Amino acid sequence: DVFRAELQSLTAQNRLVDARAAQENAKRQFNVLVGSPLDARYIFAAPLDYAPVALDLDELMRQALEHRLELQTAQEQIDEAERQLKIARQNLLPPIDVSVRYTLRGEGDGFHDSVKMEDEFWGVGVSSSFTLDVAQERAAYQQAQLSLNAAIRARQATQDEILAEVMQTKIAVE
Repeated sequence: DVFRAELQSLTAQNRLVDARAAQENAKRQFNVLVGSPLDARYIFAAPLDYAPVALDLDELMRQALEHRLELQTAQEQIDEAERQLKIARQNLLPPIDVSVRYTLRGEGDGFHDSVKMEDEFWGVGVSSSFTLDVAQERAAYQQAQLSLNAAIRARQATQDEILAEVMQTKIAVE
């Protein structure tokens, strides 16, 4: 009997520790919801009066998708991957150099006659050079495509997690 009583006492102590940990976690979650520092403490002198608010699931989902930082970060990662893909695609193309030249000259028997600048000349040149071995650039392009696809999948997974979280929260509140 003593052994059982000690076991029940230890079980009760464990439950007390778990309850206190759950209480601290609930306080931190409350602070996150109201936008206060995690260690902020509140003392409520009177019971809180509240009126239940009807929640529209579609509106909650729209707001979550519009304001969640995780989705904004995922979109920025997609934008960066698209930029890297454009750079990699550009690196596959050969460089093209264009030069424009304008010459104004004069000629004559004496110096005085040659400075009259009567002869104009325009010139345009185009040149390009490239190597036939572009394996490294192709590999970089394919890697950039894979990175973009991974970023798109990550954003979709984040979006799905957020929607599931909103649905779960709405069910828990009801």
